[in-house]
Amino acid sequence: MKIKSMLFAVVIAAAALVGCDKEKNPSGGGKAQKPVTDIAKLEYQEGKNASVLAQVVAVGESGYILADKTGYLYVYGSTNVTAGSTYLVEGTLTKYGTVLEMKDATATAADVSLGVADPVYSALTGAEVTSIMASKSVIATRPVSVTAFLYISSGKYVNLTIPDTEIVGSLKTSVEKVSDYADKTVTVKGFITGTATRMDFMPIDIQVVENAAPVITAVSPAALEFTADGGEKTVAVTVSAEGGTIVPTVDNEHFTVDVEGTTVTVTAPVATEEVRATLTVGLTFEGETVSTKEVSIYQEAPLASGQKKASVDFTAKGYENATAVTSVTEGDITIAFNGGSNTRNAPKYYTDGTSVRCYGGNTI
Repeated sequence: MKIKSMLFAVVIAAAALVGCDKEKNPSGGGKAQKPVTDIAKLEYQEGKNASVLAQVVAVGESGYILADKTGYLYVYGSTNVTAGSTYLVEGTLTKYGTVLEMKDATATAADVSLGVADPVYSALTGAEVTSIMASKSVIATRPVSVTAFLYISSGKYVNLTIPDTEIVGSLKTSVEKVSDYADKTVTVKGFITGTATRMDFMPIDIQVVENAAPVITAVSPAALEFTADGGEKTVAVTVSAEGGTIVPTVDNEHFTVDVEGTTVTVTAPVATEEVRATLTVGLTFEGETVSTKEVSIYQEAPLASGQKKASVDFTAKGYENATAVTSVTEGDITIAFNGGSNTRNAPKYYTDGTSVRCYGGNTI
């Protein structure tokens, strides 16, 4: 079996353990130094300065990973260090999403060995990804291994479709470095570096998974809306390879679903009240569900007596981008917009055709 592999800058940690007197300058000379803190004892406080004595275990394109015997720390914004070397690193604590990191750091080489062990990359599941992204607790970076479908988005983002989660993974590396792995299922070893909108990873090693099961890479649209009169709408499912079977289910019997190939059809009958549901699109392979994606479904309630409804296309009415909107008439409905208590920004039309941006204090 031929395995394609990409190895980023990584270090085999030194096996020797040499004692370090923290009252002395670790770079030599015997001068007093600022107190250093074990990485595991760092506590997040935005803007707080900290110093650590640690070994560089990996260097990425926008930062590096430090390790001592207590844990790992991501240092953002500098790569002027050497993997395998020990440094006294001083910088400012911050976080990206919920991941603790250091920025504006200076690194001074220290002629000591800390006996840091090689990173052990523990498997990260989709359920764990969802849990981490939902948590508000600040966490430290850690070495992980994740198997996912790698794809390039917008020509410049390296993303991962991770099984059993709706969260998208993102590799902090250039498209050029991973072009051979695009549109393949891979196993990535690396470190978690952010949880702002996606789960970010600094990759250390990537290997193609040969004969991998197919996965659902996208569903479009990701949400369906029906009027009270009901009707049919379709969802297009994109899979990474042939060989699987799409199995759709819906958690509200008000709706019915059907599938033909990679197209799922959702049918909504006439509604007497507002209805919400979730469509789960599953992909089975060799008798097991190997991938799922969710689509939200909403059906509006019928209009009450005296209510009216209209959709206004501002582009068709001649509005240009960022134009303030005062009133608009569609049929026998007139909608009046007003700046209200906001003296800086009145409601404005912005590019979507049927959308008006309203600011705090505006009235409709």
